[in-house]
Amino acid sequence: MSRQFIIFIFLTLLSFSGQAKLLLEIPDEKALDNEEVQVFLPSSYNTSGDRMYPVIYLLDSSPFYKGDFAKEGVETIRQLELLHDFPETIIVHLKFENLYQAVTTKRKVLNSWFQYVVQPEFKEQYRALNKSVFIGFSYSAAWTSAELALSDSQITELISVSPVFDSINYVQLPAKEISNVSNLTIIYGNEEARMIETFEPIWEKLGLDKRVKVYTLEQENHQSVYLPGLRKGLLKAFRDYQGPSYKQLASESWTPAMVDEYFASRYEHYNVKSTLEELSHLSTMIAKTLTERGDLVLAKQHWNRSNSPHKRYFIEQISDKLKASGQIELADKVTKLADSVELHDEEE
Repeated sequence: MSRQFIIFIFLTLLSFSGQAKLLLEIPDEKALDNEEVQVFLPSSYNTSGDRMYPVIYLLDSSPFYKGDFAKEGVETIRQLELLHDFPETIIVHLKFENLYQAVTTKRKVLNSWFQYVVQPEFKEQYRALNKSVFIGFSYSAAWTSAELALSDSQITELISVSPVFDSINYVQLPAKEISNVSNLTIIYGNEEARMIETFEPIWEKLGLDKRVKVYTLEQENHQSVYLPGLRKGLLKAFRDYQGPSYKQLASESWTPAMVDEYFASRYEHYNVKSTLEELSHLSTMIAKTLTERGDLVLAKQHWNRSNSPHKRYFIEQISDKLKASGQIELADKVTKLADSVELHDEEE
């Protein structure tokens, strides 16, 4: 029986009881003391052929977090995938028996082990895209923002939620001034933004200052900020996957070519093919906003790309809304538009 088939059976069984979890295989000679690297695969992993996935790394926070750090983090990410324009991801949880020591006195060892053991072994064993996000919380976030952010890492996005540094000596100018990190997002609750003023000259010296964003969630404290901070940071990190917002559509004139370019870019960066349903949904959204604005020539192009069985209903609603606001002439033009767009059997 092949290893792939065994894994498939294992994942199928786990899917009935919860999130599928595997352990990354690391040779004994490359292992750290009592570490465990858990891998959570998306539901489509074993049915998607050769599709590759972006990776989210979670560096353990226990015992600093009062909840179940990994379980709640994985559930939050899966909810993002379900409820938002957010890609399916592989989640990797780095779990340590003595985390505090790993991210303080032994952080150089942790940095080297992660970059030269964990990442290569993971890419060897799983189908991973280059897009990767690393998340730290509390003392873990100190290592994420001070050590990993200023080193030669393959990570593309870093998120540090409420970082706590053990001393002023934690933040120092690295001997090797290299960083491939695209963005560093730091998120605090309603607390002191610890040692940010120490970081600022280092970021500026390394030319990273424009890549660093610091946010404060005023309704959260150090303990409660983890999950909302995780959501905010990840939505920002994967903004290029998401389609245009209603606010964007209301102020920009999206053409059919722009829609095609968006889906082509998403496929290039995330290995996700567009579906007819997605194309129809986005075309309908754009058509509605353009119709409300009175850009009826461009709106008609999008209405004709929409497969929605409710096109006439949407257009008539917009016409009624325009009449109620006193825009009678535009309302009449919108009514005529309903007679000119291509309808589907459900509407005819």
